[in-house]
Amino acid sequence: DLTALRFHDGDDLESNDWTSQHQGDQLRFDMAEGNSLDWGSLYSFSFETNRAPLPGSLILGMAELGTPTQYELSLLVPTLGPDDIFRDGAEGEL
Repeated sequence: DLTALRFHDGDDLESNDWTSQHQGDQLRFDMAEGNSLDWGSLYSFSFETNRAPLPGSLILGMAELGTPTQYELSLLVPTLGPDDIFRDGAEGEL
């Protein structure tokens, strides 16, 4: 379970805050129009979870056209819940 999704860009203006979406095993933050993460800026994104961490990935999409279109980083992410044991589609016995 993910709770307390937070974003902070340092200007205290709610009109340009990034939005967050949690669907399945993905958490996504999208920039507000005109509030891209410019070089030298520091924004924070956070959440709370009751799941233990395991190795996973973070995908950073680029706001402007060009190459590369995204970067993928390795980091710790929350584990899937016990109900997600066959999430990859493989069947098996416990």
